[in-house]
Amino acid sequence: MATGGTAARRSLSSTMDTSQEIDSPPQWFTMFFADFEQRLEMRLEGAVTKRLDELTVELKAQFDKINTLEFEQASLKSELKTVREENKSLAQKIDDLENRSRRNNLVFYGIPEKVGLGQENCIDTLSSILRDFVGLNEDDMKNLDWNNRWII
Repeated sequence: MATGGTAARRSLSSTMDTSQEIDSPPQWFTMFFADFEQRLEMRLEGAVTKRLDELTVELKAQFDKINTLEFEQASLKSELKTVREENKSLAQKIDDLENRSRRNNLVFYGIPEKVGLGQENCIDTLSSILRDFVGLNEDDMKNLDWNNRWII
């Protein structure tokens, strides 16, 4: 029995050695995997660093564009303000010039005219009134500019 028990222990012991060898990976695989893990980590780190650098450059370019656009916007706002002020000034000048040009205008109301004779009748009627009531002579009448006839 002692002989049988020893043989059984030996076979169990050899079975345990084999199972330990099966459970642990071979040394070449462990070295390859350790090296693989290190290479993979370096490659990933390099790829991430490269992409981060690319994004940093792109982000800087976008910031530069934003700064340029903000500067242009400020410049355009200033120019718009100047143009608006100039427009306002020009509108006031136009109004002033129009008012000055009307200073020498005369407007006559309530003068009856003969129906159907047109503007010639109006000019003749007004000429006779200016001659008879205001006392203008023919030389003064030549300097008059007959522009418009308004019926109100």
